[in-house]
Amino acid sequence: MEYSVKHWFHWASLFFFGVVFCQVEYLYYDYQPRKHVFFVHGTFGHDQAWYQKNGDFYNEYVAQIATSVVVYSFSWSGRCSHEHRLQAAHSLARKILLSCHPSDDITLIGHSHGANVCIMAVNELVKKHPMYKIKRVISLATPVSYDPLYTPNMKCIDRLYHFFSFGDLVQPVFNFFERVFESHPRIWNIAVKIDGKFSGHSDLRSPIMVSFLKQVDMYKLENDTTLIHLKSDGTFSFECDHQRLQLLMLEKENFSMIFPDAISRKLCIS
Repeated sequence: MEYSVKHWFHWASLFFFGVVFCQVEYLYYDYQPRKHVFFVHGTFGHDQAWYQKNGDFYNEYVAQIATSVVVYSFSWSGRCSHEHRLQAAHSLARKILLSCHPSDDITLIGHSHGANVCIMAVNELVKKHPMYKIKRVISLATPVSYDPLYTPNMKCIDRLYHFFSFGDLVQPVFNFFERVFESHPRIWNIAVKIDGKFSGHSDLRSPIMVSFLKQVDMYKLENDTTLIHLKSDGTFSFECDHQRLQLLMLEKENFSMIFPDAISRKLCIS
């Protein structure tokens, strides 16, 4: 009797672990990667429509992608503090972990501080789950900080596209933040004009942006000197932004005169 029980347990164990192994092997080898897109709003943007279903940006984006792409509207408090952005990043990292397979094509699109939430979420995610890679982060009118907490980890981000405008008076936040990310071979700082004018803060999440965002990987863009001209009809063109460095320096000087205390307090992220 004792032999029979042991014999039965032996074969049952082999069967159980064999099934589990086959299932794991099936998931690993036969999984078909999917595409995921996350929209993340910025400060005070919790109730804005653009990133949500039936919002103008959301609807335009969904209309131009395959039905198999999974789209998420990620909402957070939108409070203007580093602590609230950090909490949002933690929640977003968990959402990515629970929703996406490591081999999936993942795109994060954040407006204003929403992109900083995306960057911090990726940094947190890969600390514990280094097998995850983010295909692209799209940063729209984001206040850029060179603080390590806000620095994108390009070891796990394939490419980062940052769209900004010299007509955006909100982005620098009284000289506490920068216009552009530091130079990197896979970071593109792209200036934007809409209908011939440098656009405002909210314009950079306009549905006019969608046509270009959907094709951005196709173009060979200069990392730090590309200026894109967008038109209301959805067409666009490029030029080399020869004046960018001069404009950045002039703007920095003007901000320093208007907000002299900002420089001394810059190490403290608001």
